[in-house]
Amino acid sequence: MYEIKKIQFTDQDFNSLVELMAAAFPKATVYNRDYLMWQYTHNPDGFAIGYNAFYNNSLVAHYVVQPSKMNIDGNVVESVLSFNTATHPEHQGKGLFTKLANATYEECISLGKKLVVGVANANSTPGFTKKLGFELYGPLEAKLTFGCGPKQKQTYFMSRDWNVESLRWRLSRPNSKYYSVLKENTSTYFAPSGQYGILAILGSFGESRFLDLSRPPKIRNPLNVWIGIEANYEASSEGFRIPKKLRPSPLNFIVKKLNSSLIVPKRDEILFQSIDFDAY
Repeated sequence: MYEIKKIQFTDQDFNSLVELMAAAFPKATVYNRDYLMWQYTHNPDGFAIGYNAFYNNSLVAHYVVQPSKMNIDGNVVESVLSFNTATHPEHQGKGLFTKLANATYEECISLGKKLVVGVANANSTPGFTKKLGFELYGPLEAKLTFGCGPKQKQTYFMSRDWNVESLRWRLSRPNSKYYSVLKENTSTYFAPSGQYGILAILGSFGESRFLDLSRPPKIRNPLNVWIGIEANYEASSEGFRIPKKLRPSPLNFIVKKLNSSLIVPKRDEILFQSIDFDAY
């Protein structure tokens, strides 16, 4: 019999979570204690919300969402980002992910959250759309460019509502290196992509949200990779699309309404950037 409990933030809980992540994702190196504490307890928009499943007092499954704010049609909407899910290999196929996710969304509703957004790979997308009622908005676009990504419009129907405080937290991710450039009243943030000579464009904002970080390294003929949703940039001739067969896995943008009266936009009315889902 499995016991479902709301996540806690004690030392023992984090130790158990690190062990579960190592069992569920043995090749991943990011899920250390500092990184998880940064994700779960340092976010200025609030502590993580989620549930755990225990079997004989051992943590065997976990699902969590991260509080965020979305700007929808000019209004700030309390939202959450679906991000960490893990089930121990010995306990997969028991329906634990669905139970934990539904419990988490009920908790979110009680806290006044109105929307869940997320990025799902090819394997997890059917579980979100068929079992949890998410709407699939299709894959994120990926482009290589010599520029700084999309020339943003003044407004989008829906975009992440970052401020200086939340940006400072996002860019303090442990064991990560970020760069910033202020050009023509636009603040652009970059991160190493993991490939030599290629930087990842995290996102661009107005000058008021500029944080003075290190300058990007000077690499001869540097290429930048942009991942996200922005209809004009996706369709523009700037840069070139990375063929799907060269991407490790399609990253699908998914959305679930927690409030039936909320109006969710079409894909071509959305701005979603790498910085919005901790891609780098």
